[in-house]
Amino acid sequence: ALDDASVQKLIATEVKQRTEAAEIYTEAGEHDRAAAELAERAVLQSYLPEPLSEAELAELVASVIADGGYTTKKEMGAAIKEVMARAEGRADGRTVSAAVGQALA
Repeated sequence: ALDDASVQKLIATEVKQRTEAAEIYTEAGEHDRAAAELAERAVLQSYLPEPLSEAELAELVASVIADGGYTTKKEMGAAIKEVMARAEGRADGRTVSAAVGQALA
């Protein structure tokens, strides 16, 4: 049996796959297939918690950086890991990575 966190992670993975597939289909001119992928993604997203807003994410990143004493890009991986843990599935890795990178710049 899967716990709630595992289910959220699985659904988030499926959402990411649908997004990537839709992009590929769009680039290939397969607009019907892209639309189907986006429709499936919308259904899956309805089972995930509301994503963090930009302001909430920026506040979380600032808090993690202050709490952890992170100051350099070399510490970015540890900071991202901590932000992801505190975000509890409400932010994707790419967005967190960009926010942490900007904060440590």
